[in-house]
Amino acid sequence: QKDESLFDFEVWISGLPAILGRNESQNEGPGKGENICLGVHTTLSRQHAKVVWDPTNRSYSLECLSKNGCVVDGRQIC
Repeated sequence: QKDESLFDFEVWISGLPAILGRNESQNEGPGKGENICLGVHTTLSRQHAKVVWDPTNRSYSLECLSKNGCVVDGRQIC
């Protein structure tokens, strides 16, 4: 049985690009983005996804870095 509560939370991103994943590591310095730990569940990759700002389209995008795929709001996006 899948425990959905493990994945029901919000994350505030304060620097881009932001790497979302299983392990939190040191940032590379001001303006270099940040690493956000989403937990230690084995379905999460160390580097699971990346959030970037696209200035051309003036929007954020999520790049899936995991072979397990990514789910956002219950929808498989990659």
